[in-house]
Amino acid sequence: MQRLASRPGNKAKIGIHAPPRPKEWREMYAGKFDLVWDKQRELTHAKQLEMGLIPKGTKLTPRVKEIPAWDSQSAEARKVYSRLMENYAA
Repeated sequence: MQRLASRPGNKAKIGIHAPPRPKEWREMYAGKFDLVWDKQRELTHAKQLEMGLIPKGTKLTPRVKEIPAWDSQSAEARKVYSRLMENYAA
């Protein structure tokens, strides 16, 4: 993030990482993403299959190594990441 911010022309990218949302919008999603991002990927994939957004038989790709497993995150980090996901959903 810091590396991107230091490059000319990339200042606008900073805003996409934490979009401001009104509190009442975020409250609609409170707790929805506490189930962990690995599980959320599975649920999103299943919903996309159900809705026909991706072809039947499409397999969920493995989690990339750069994104650590949810269980390896500290309790504080999980809380922060859950709030970020709520914010993105709003």
